[in-house]
Amino acid sequence: MRRHRPRARRSHPRALPASLADTDTLLLGTHFAPPSAWRVVRHGEAYRLTPVPAGR
Repeated sequence: MRRHRPRARRSHPRALPASLADTDTLLLGTHFAPPSAWRVVRHGEAYRLTPVPAGR
């Protein structure tokens, strides 16, 4: 039986946006109305989602 280790599975809330910011990686939100593809860009000390038009 495996032990549950919640601390090992948690990451900092900014870890995902920080790893995606200013890259060509798309963030896809499949349960949302279009546009559902986004790029994460740095905006000062925060992050902003920029929509990617379909077909690009």
